[in-house]
Amino acid sequence: NALGKGFTTYAQQKFNPSQLGAISASASDYGDGGFTLIKGPPGTGKTTTLVAILNSLHIRQFNKYYDEVKRIASMICGNRKS
Repeated sequence: NALGKGFTTYAQQKFNPSQLGAISASASDYGDGGFTLIKGPPGTGKTTTLVAILNSLHIRQFNKYYDEVKRIASMICGNRKS
């Protein structure tokens, strides 16, 4: 899971199925030219859902970056002779 177990658990406890669907769709389509529209009457959690989408995108990008840094570090450290 690109978003991590902790964020997924948090989101499942905090958001309803419709909000979870929007978060999941937005995070999975990011970078592919996709578009997610969040709409609904006042007080239904649109802003809260948007903040969660932004958090999920940040986590996704951070995890990609961190995995790449770990890969490069292991290549550098793995090639050293002690």
